Amino acid sequence: MPFRSATALLGLGAFICFSALGILGASVNSATAETVSWREEVALHDGGRIIASWQVRMVAGQPFQSMVGEERVTFTLPGGGQPIVWKHPGNCCSRLGLILLAVDGQRLFLVGIPKSGADYDGFGCPTPPYVVLRHEAGNWVRMALSDLPRRFSTSNLLGYAGRDLIRESKGYLTAAQIATWFDGVRRDSTRARYATIDRRIRNPLSLDCSRDALERTYGAGKYEEWNGTGTWRSSPNAAG
Repeated sequence: MPFRSATALLGLGAFICFSALGILGASVNSATAETVSWREEVALHDGGRIIASWQVRMVAGQPFQSMVGEERVTFTLPGGGQPIVWKHPGNCCSRLGLILLAVDGQRLFLVGIPKSGADYDGFGCPTPPYVVLRHEAGNWVRMALSDLPRRFSTSNLLGYAGRDLIRESKGYLTAAQIATWFDGVRRDSTRARYATIDRRIRNPLSLDCSRDALERTYGAGKYEEWNGTGTWRSSPNAAG
């Protein structure tokens, strides 16, 4: 499945990058409200379930539109304990659309996709375009995709995906609704990476990575070396 441009893949507008139009949620009654709240039932890969509580602050976008700004998701792991929080102030160049939450014994992972070309560049042009975070001592620490256990490949966390979906669910999305949504995405080859993690890699230039970000991440001279190529290469942990 070939990569396309950053504009096509990472800036899919409101629908995929979770910067959808409008204000939604069962707790939101006005189109001018600033905060959206809803809950998701997250199906864990071992068959368990947890509830993720979302709060998203909407900010001004294009005329007569709004877009996702600050985001916060809170959940408690099976067995109880203190609530765990992931949050982002909504600043450009480091925004993620979360797509996966995984629990592996005492280890906790989140996986996201940069929301725009600028965010992709800010994360150093990862290829494949996933950012993996592990919860350690109260903090979220970035780690390599190769360190994510391979069985964690199916998306289970939706985030802000449009007002109609959350409004129809009355502010509570079941795991079945989320799975159905991702099944629809999986059938579209240009968006399938949002539903199932694809570990194949390609020349970052095919995603319009900037020269500075590319050479900062992959080494001096890589821009000239890879410019104009774009053939598929397999990583050590590439999917078959």
